Amino acid sequence: MSEPRVSDERLAELCKRPAWHAIAHDLRDARAELNEDETLRNRMAQLLTDTANAMKGEPEPLHCHDWSDLPKFAALMVVNERNLIEQCNAARARLAELERLGDALADRLRMCDLGTDHSALAAWEQRSK
Repeated sequence: MSEPRVSDERLAELCKRPAWHAIAHDLRDARAELNEDETLRNRMAQLLTDTANAMKGEPEPLHCHDWSDLPKFAALMVVNERNLIEQCNAARARLAELERLGDALADRLRMCDLGTDHSALAAWEQRSK
């Protein structure tokens, strides 16, 4: 922030004059509000920068990410997450079906004694327990 145009000493001198007292008080309040606004703006800028870096990766040195596309980028990430969840659920369902088919096949092989080596079946049964 730039230096104030009226020094604190001058402001104190002006405060001694009744007509200037209210103006000096208002000026102090305006400065305090300006400092609060600047602090808030800096915090929000850092938050946006951190969000962009988290979503897009660290930028190249001496560069920064654009903030204007963050809402669209976040929406796309939500859609991608939902798609991944659906794919995982479908894969789990398919795995359960394959396990069920494997169990049915194992039951059928147990019922058939063709004189073959059942060590692979026994190993599979051990792994599935």
